[in-house]
Amino acid sequence: MLLATVEQLAARVGEPVELPEEVALAEAMIEYASEQALHYGRSSWTAETLPGVVRQVVISAAAAGYQHPAGYESERADSVNFTVHDEWLRGAEFTDRQVKIVQQAARTHGRVRSMQTSRGNRFVSRSDGRRHPWFMKVPHVPEEDVPVVGRLDAFAFNWDGDW
Repeated sequence: MLLATVEQLAARVGEPVELPEEVALAEAMIEYASEQALHYGRSSWTAETLPGVVRQVVISAAAAGYQHPAGYESERADSVNFTVHDEWLRGAEFTDRQVKIVQQAARTHGRVRSMQTSRGNRFVSRSDGRRHPWFMKVPHVPEEDVPVVGRLDAFAFNWDGDW
């Protein structure tokens, strides 16, 4: 199953793919890249349901295989030497980064996670005398409250300092 079109590959390569042998090579590379995407991603993907990022990975890998199908490391013609980068020697094989991109696109869960927690350090009222050790209970004597300067609603509890 082809997850990209020959036209998309031709647009990526930047040259027309018109001759029958060029079309056959392009389809073969797209098919190989599509099979890898289905292997590393989801086998249920179709050309319509394929995520856009996976389509771009398929086109990129197929374009690399189309432009350098033989896998030669270097070529020489007259006085010109042409050496190919190691990434181009793979043909339409996915790189490790492309495999991770496809695997991340295939996940339906795991992007956002939630975890149920309980607050062990929740507020404990003074009237709640259950299950709390003695050092968590603070005695409060309302007569000893001292108003804080500048705020009418704030009190410093049991403050014994000077103004």
